[in-house]
Amino acid sequence: MLSVSATDPDEFQNYVYKNLLPTFGTHIITEDIKKEFLQLLCNIVNNHTRRDDVYYTAYDQLINSVDTDKKQKIEEFILKNTSSYYSDKFYNGYDNGNFLPF
Repeated sequence: MLSVSATDPDEFQNYVYKNLLPTFGTHIITEDIKKEFLQLLCNIVNNHTRRDDVYYTAYDQLINSVDTDKKQKIEEFILKNTSSYYSDKFYNGYDNGNFLPF
């Protein structure tokens, strides 16, 4: 499962650099894929402190692969299904793709 790989920043970085994530949202055609997609996003939020840059980029790619109306629902799901400690830290650092340090 892809969501399990989110715990290893080096492995996950390969997915980011190979641009495997920007189209993920277009492939959500079954309930199982939807669950995997949402679990992956939750794992990104929970693991982002290991390497912010990789996880912010991955989140950005995934969240932008869905329709605008679904983005709010996804964020609500993440807030509901992750610790507020991790989600607060994540969303304080992530600013809709404007997370570069310069």
